[in-house]
Amino acid sequence: LNVVVIKCVYPNGKIQTAILFSTDLSLSASDMIHYYSLRFQIEFDFRDAKQHFGLNDFKNYKATPLKNFVSMSFFMTLYSKILLEKQRKERGALNLSIADIKTLYHAHFHYEYLLKYISEKPEKQFLFPDIHTIIPPDMIHIT
Repeated sequence: LNVVVIKCVYPNGKIQTAILFSTDLSLSASDMIHYYSLRFQIEFDFRDAKQHFGLNDFKNYKATPLKNFVSMSFFMTLYSKILLEKQRKERGALNLSIADIKTLYHAHFHYEYLLKYISEKPEKQFLFPDIHTIIPPDMIHIT
């Protein structure tokens, strides 16, 4: 068992100790500390996968569908974070959330579908603005 003991002495004299354990004997102390520091990000990713991408709602009991569903939930979590950073930079809204991204891309999907539907029926032409100028009214953190 690989054990790292971290002792932190604060200026006020208070001492705090953390003990980290690992079964991987090849890990250095700095690697173990780094991996443990990622723990909260892993927890946040699980929360996002459960809250936004159905990880807690699946009904699969066989190994392959279960593996596929869990993999897809985490893939969507990762992909949404990539899209989130892209939209934050493009829109200058640093407090956008995954819920906002889902709303934005749902609106984009319906917009594209509507344009496709209308183009199949040329007798009913409407003038639509560019999708990038539209902000769905139910976005939470748009500025």
